[in-house]
Amino acid sequence: MNRGFMNDALVHNYVPVKRESTPPNNPIKEKKINSPPQSARRGPFSVVRRCLHRETQQQFAVKIVDVSKFTSSPGLTVDDLKREATICHMLKHPHIVELLETYSSDMMLYMVFE
Repeated sequence: MNRGFMNDALVHNYVPVKRESTPPNNPIKEKKINSPPQSARRGPFSVVRRCLHRETQQQFAVKIVDVSKFTSSPGLTVDDLKREATICHMLKHPHIVELLETYSSDMMLYMVFE
């Protein structure tokens, strides 16, 4: 889904973000978040990085999922990732970290959390 506000390039350590939520799998087009080189957490298919919004200096966490690694595991599909993103977008509670944005680029999925 191209919403016309970004270009398709992704530069290492930069991930886009907007404040309002969008549906999963938006193409990456604008680089507004700067990510420090260290990773906050690492899993078998993803890494979570702490990031700063370039303009507001607000902190975010970005979960970067390698879709090809994820789908190469038996029983896991792209639909499972879409379902996770959809459920996370719907969760709104003071004690649950909110998913703000979801983007995709090539075989990577970027989930921006507050």
